[in-house]
Amino acid sequence: MIRPTPGPTLVGSMVQMGCRLWNLSMISVLILTFSNILLTIRLLHTSDCPRPSIPGPSLSKQPDAQEIDRPEGSATRPPPRGVVDHSFGQQRPQGGASETSSGSADPPPLPTGPRMLDPHNATSSTTPVRPTTAAPPPHASTHFRLDLNLGRWDSRRLYKLFDFAVVGEQFANLSLRFSVCLATQSSLERLHTLAQVAHQWSGPISAAVFAAADEFPLVRAYIRFLRRCYGPVRDRVSFHLAYPGERPPAKRRKVGEAAGGAGDDGSPWDEGDDDERGLPRLDCRNPEASLEELLRLRRPETVRWRTRFAYPQNHMRNLARKACQSQYVFLTDVDVIPSTELAERLDDFLVARPGSGGGSGHQGAAGACRGLCAFVIPTYELDERVRFPQNKTDLVRLANKGLARPFHQKVFIFNQFATNFSRWQSEPESPGGFVHVSHNVTNFEFLYEPFYVAADSVPPHDERFMGYGYTRNTQAYEMFVAGYQFQVLSPIFTCHWGLQNKRGRPPWRERQNSQNRKHFETFKREVSARYNRDPLHMLGPAKKQ
Repeated sequence: MIRPTPGPTLVGSMVQMGCRLWNLSMISVLILTFSNILLTIRLLHTSDCPRPSIPGPSLSKQPDAQEIDRPEGSATRPPPRGVVDHSFGQQRPQGGASETSSGSADPPPLPTGPRMLDPHNATSSTTPVRPTTAAPPPHASTHFRLDLNLGRWDSRRLYKLFDFAVVGEQFANLSLRFSVCLATQSSLERLHTLAQVAHQWSGPISAAVFAAADEFPLVRAYIRFLRRCYGPVRDRVSFHLAYPGERPPAKRRKVGEAAGGAGDDGSPWDEGDDDERGLPRLDCRNPEASLEELLRLRRPETVRWRTRFAYPQNHMRNLARKACQSQYVFLTDVDVIPSTELAERLDDFLVARPGSGGGSGHQGAAGACRGLCAFVIPTYELDERVRFPQNKTDLVRLANKGLARPFHQKVFIFNQFATNFSRWQSEPESPGGFVHVSHNVTNFEFLYEPFYVAADSVPPHDERFMGYGYTRNTQAYEMFVAGYQFQVLSPIFTCHWGLQNKRGRPPWRERQNSQNRKHFETFKREVSARYNRDPLHMLGPAKKQ
């Protein structure tokens, strides 16, 4: 069958339609091109864009969305006294009066964001604690109460210590209101995590900071930055400083200054150098990046010296702890983040009397403790992609999914093993949420080093142990020999960002551990003689450490 050939009218219509489509396409291309040109011109004439707030966690290998965005068991209840009201981010004292003095306006709200910073990875993307954007009140200017000639030396004159170099605006008032103080210590490298600690802990905080040589003026600059940007740091944290006698405070380098310049000769520091000249611009929205900018100003010699230097952890712990004014002290490391309302809930537990407040479920420390007690707060590692758990139910769910696990479980299991995390996780959160003793530590081991709350009368940390190994566990061991009972609290907890894995031990760590092992041979005999006990049979001739 022969098909009819299309007539000229039909062919003309098709050609005309094709031309219209081509014209439309060309017009679209011209419009898009013109729009791109305008956008480019606008960007070229715009001033530098402000740095954005730290974005949320990476979405690569993202866990279940429900795990990140919808916490369970987060029913709200009125915050107890002094708690941070997360809807406004300020302490809400009884009567509704503002705690800031001089009638100054309250700083803007802090978010309830679950996490702020990865304390080890400077490139990670995290959700920040919102900084104070309004100008701080006049009385909040940072004044260092520090005279280098008036510090005190440790017992071996290795380190010079300065108590209350900077005092928190509300530190004294908070110390009267709370029965427990958080004591922590840090070097310059990890000081940025203090912003999140202060956001989570609404009681008094005593922070000891170590600085050597040209780190000293950098520490002062960063403390001023934290106080200017973060109201909780300015109000709650009192800072204490320490430096090694062999590396006294020295001048710092300035931005753009070449090696060997005026700030690179190790010349002594003085108050005249304590200004903002030559410092990088520090962004309140990113405390970790700001700290990295300051760290670049350290002299190469200081960085090399710090690599082999045995950091005096126990000196710093004692410095922070003894500056607390409260009856009880919660001693932690600076990158250990308290759970929500931990200060208030601990305070309720520590001051409660048996049967008060919540019946038998709220027995308090007096009803739970018979004799000498230390109250262990379980510590977990968190996957860096998840939100900070708002309660125990959240944390247990994360642990069941492999997104949280006991602290140092993969690195050194004996560090926290005696806490018995499986028993703690199996106990459901009580309806009232009151802090109580979940169970006693019944399998204490020498290597156990929990984070705990105890009266300030506990034995100090032995300052012969410096650097890596035998620093915290020797103090816990002496407490055990002295007769302290370790009791695990629930439902409160603390967290450390990042799931840690065992890595090779650098040579300097092994050297420090070996030196501390020698000190322990003397220490264990002193402890046994002091208390006339050797419950772990550490003095046996065949005992190997």
